[in-house]
Amino acid sequence: MGLAIAVALFFVPATAAPSGVAAHMARVCAPQLCRPASTVEVRTIVVKLEQLDKKELDRHTLLTVTNPFARALRYRAGLQRPESDQAFATSTCPVEVGKQSFEHWPEPLSRVFMKDLHLVAPGSNESKGCD
Repeated sequence: MGLAIAVALFFVPATAAPSGVAAHMARVCAPQLCRPASTVEVRTIVVKLEQLDKKELDRHTLLTVTNPFARALRYRAGLQRPESDQAFATSTCPVEVGKQSFEHWPEPLSRVFMKDLHLVAPGSNESKGCD
């Protein structure tokens, strides 16, 4: 069985009330990826980016990545600040089997770029530690 990666983007405005979150979500997916062939097992890596709108957090940014697979998930990431046209690399940690990871930055970010999403062998060096 192969691994097919489809991109789904969900945007939740910081001002959305918890009861109204679903109404503010948008899904972006190429039609051929939204309906994969029946021979492909469908699982979704959920990526959520939020700007925390609490006074004590002063618009911090939180990235949550959910891994539904039976192997750890690795990726590389870059960040972009609202006042900049340049992205810069940031460290990331593996997302363990069936779990979520949380990356937090104490500032507002306009974009988070993700690349090189891949599953890693159990016990490998790549499945351990942040880089």
